[in-house]
Amino acid sequence: MKKLVVSIILILSASAAPLTGAFTAPLFYDVPETVWYYDSVAFAIERGLIDGRGNGSFDPNGTLTLREAAALAGRLNPDYKPPEPQNGDAPVSRAQFAEYVYSAMGKDKLEAINEITDYAIRDVARDAEYADAVYALYRAGVLTGSDEFGRFFPARTLTRAEACVLARRALEPASRRYTSLPDKISAEDIFTLSISSAFTIETYDGSGKFIRSGSGFFISPDGLAATCFHVLTGAYSAEITISGGGKHKVLGVAAYNAETNAALLRIEGAGFNWLPIADSDGVKTGATAYSLGSPLGLDGTISEGVISYAGREVEGQDMLQFTSNISQGSGGGALLDVTGRVIGITSSSYTAGETLNLAVMSNHITALRAGGTTPLGAIARAA
Repeated sequence: MKKLVVSIILILSASAAPLTGAFTAPLFYDVPETVWYYDSVAFAIERGLIDGRGNGSFDPNGTLTLREAAALAGRLNPDYKPPEPQNGDAPVSRAQFAEYVYSAMGKDKLEAINEITDYAIRDVARDAEYADAVYALYRAGVLTGSDEFGRFFPARTLTRAEACVLARRALEPASRRYTSLPDKISAEDIFTLSISSAFTIETYDGSGKFIRSGSGFFISPDGLAATCFHVLTGAYSAEITISGGGKHKVLGVAAYNAETNAALLRIEGAGFNWLPIADSDGVKTGATAYSLGSPLGLDGTISEGVISYAGREVEGQDMLQFTSNISQGSGGGALLDVTGRVIGITSSSYTAGETLNLAVMSNHITALRAGGTTPLGAIARAA
C-alpha cells in the first residue's frame, strides 16, 4: 500500500492539475471520480493528510478513528502536536474532530465569512467544551450544519470522506461554504424538535403525599433541567414524566434563585433531548412565542402567542408578558421563540384577565451556576 500511495502522490504532484476530478489515474477503486467527495479525497491524499486502508481501498464510508483524526490534525499544522488518544481505534465524534481541526488551525486561519450568532446552533450547548471550536468552524465555512435546522449532531461519528471534505475546507479558504441558520421554524417543526425535551413534574411532601404538578424542560443531555422555583415549594421528593413516556427521579437541585423564581434540577439518567437557550435581552414586544408545558397535567401541550410586553416589571423583577395560553400546571414550562430556543420559563397568569401571562427571563437560567446536588428536602426545610 505504501508504494501505491507514493505513486499516487507523485502523479498528482507532477501533473499539478487543479482539483476538479481530471486525474489521469483513479485514486482508489472505491473513490470514483463521480462521487461528491472525490476532489476532497484527492486533496487530502496529495497533501499527505490521510492514508488509504490498503489493497487499493480508501474506505470513504468507513468511520474515522481517533488515531486517524489526531494524525490528520497534526498534518494540518506541523506545529500542532495533538495529544495521543488513549483509545486510538475508537471512532471519533464530530465534536472531537471539530476540536482537533480548531486546535490545529487556530483562530487566525479561520476568518469568519458567515454570521452565526451566539447560541444559535440548537444542538451545541453553550457550555460544551467543543462549543468554541464548532462556532468558529461554522463561521469560517468549514462546517455548514447537517440538516435544514443547521444542527451539528456532535455525538455522531465521522466518515473518512467527510473528514477529507472538512480538512480541505480548513486548509483551502476557496473551498469554504457560505451558510446561515434558519431565522424561523414552523410551529410543527418546533413541536417535533422540542416535545421530548419537556416533562411533567410531580412533587411530594415528607410523608410521600402528592403536593402539586408542574412543568419543566431539559437544558443539557446529562439530566440538567430547568423549572420555576415555586414548583418545588415544600417538596421532599419529585418525579418527572417526559412527554411521550418515561419516568425519572429528581435527584435534587443543582442551583436556584428564589427571588428570580428559577431553578436547575438534576434528573436521574442521561442522553436526554434538550432545549437551547436564547438571550432574553434580545426579545422584542410583538414577537411570536410558543409555550410548551403540561397545563392541568396534559403533557406535551404547545400554544402560540406573542410577547405582549418585553421587560414587564413585577415585584422588582423584569419578566416577559405573553399571550400564548397556559393553565395550572404550566408553571416551569418553556417559552420558546420562532427558532425553538428558550426565551423564558412560564411562571404565572393574571386570573382577572385573559392571556395575561408572565415568564421568567431565560437569562435567569443561564445566570445560575450548576453545582453539587442539594436534596429537595434540604431546601424545603430551609424555606
